[in-house]
Amino acid sequence: MDALLQETRGGRHREYMTYEEEKAFLKRHIEAAQAGEFVTVNQLFEDYQKEIGRTSTRDGFYYLLKRHGWRTVTPRSEHPKKADVQTIETSKNKIYIRDLK
Repeated sequence: MDALLQETRGGRHREYMTYEEEKAFLKRHIEAAQAGEFVTVNQLFEDYQKEIGRTSTRDGFYYLLKRHGWRTVTPRSEHPKKADVQTIETSKNKIYIRDLK
């Protein structure tokens, strides 16, 4: 009965890392990237989970990155193999045999 009457609230009651620990964690990886190592978000996420000693969500990790001013992932403005403007205009002006029927 005591367990039912106790005031308990859900949610995470403690942080995985303090703000300063998160900052130090990201700084180590920035220094590695500046030294020429290839650093990806997947690698950062795995290292983060190893450091905190438990699993966490990827959304929570992206929130950590946002909290420290890292930009969000955005799509490219154009496909890298997009044809040049002249080729596109030329293809628009072609008359195909199937169009004449």
